[in-house]
Amino acid sequence: MTSVDIKPKQAQASSGKAGWVHFAMAVVVLLALTVGWNAVMRGLGYIIRKEPVPWPAGVTVDTKTFQNTSLPEKIGPYELVEELEHKPDVLETLKIGTPLDARRIKVRQSNWYLFRKYADTREDEHSPYRNWMLDVVFYTGGETTVPHVPDICIVAGGAKSTGSEYIPMECPGSPAPWNEEFKIKGLYYERADATGQYEQVQYYLFDVNGQPEVSREKVRLALTNLRRRHVFYAKAQFYMPYPVTDRQQANAKAKEFMEYCLPAILKELPSQADVDRLQEHGLDPKTANHE
Repeated sequence: MTSVDIKPKQAQASSGKAGWVHFAMAVVVLLALTVGWNAVMRGLGYIIRKEPVPWPAGVTVDTKTFQNTSLPEKIGPYELVEELEHKPDVLETLKIGTPLDARRIKVRQSNWYLFRKYADTREDEHSPYRNWMLDVVFYTGGETTVPHVPDICIVAGGAKSTGSEYIPMECPGSPAPWNEEFKIKGLYYERADATGQYEQVQYYLFDVNGQPEVSREKVRLALTNLRRRHVFYAKAQFYMPYPVTDRQQANAKAKEFMEYCLPAILKELPSQADVDRLQEHGLDPKTANHE
């Protein structure tokens, strides 16, 4: 009877040791695979970690608020009326002004934003097309999720989407590919207040690595391109703070606003040539900011 009782205990002990050995081997194999995978990716020229693209040397950004301060206050017939500042909780949501931005801002590699109200001085003070809100955000390096687009944020804020439209335009005199035809997106939505329901519209487009784009999904693909080390994107969003009664006229006015403003905005952003240069030569070690 004694020998019968002992054998199961020995078997249990042996089985327990074998289980720990197998677990340890699995951990070792997983670590080896991880290190090997990263090495293989590097060997193939694939880049997972993204690095920033510095903004142009003439651009200025407030070191405390991370607001762009160099976009002209007067752009053609449009004059600055008001500079708006986001609250800290909004900046946190936008992922602007982070500790990483604080470390990068001196070498022009931080995220930044601007939120301004411009007035078309040609329009009457009571014209719905006189005032324009301009919201520009710039992200460089690690932000690749493209979290905020009007299509999602407006609906999340309680409005009802009533349609969208793509408006062709171009910016003659701007660097390629902006001197050729591209599109901005107009998103119509419906709100309601004490006076009843009314329609408004917001317009936007992206600059991703120096290329125009209106699809958030395509922006994400461009930012996660495994062949690119240095990436950036910016979003320019603009709108009239009044109801829209004539979509066609509103679109024409929006296109005109962007025809004046976009060349000035592009001067605040890296160009496609800047990104290509970094892709070939990398950052200057004197200005590179390693985390």
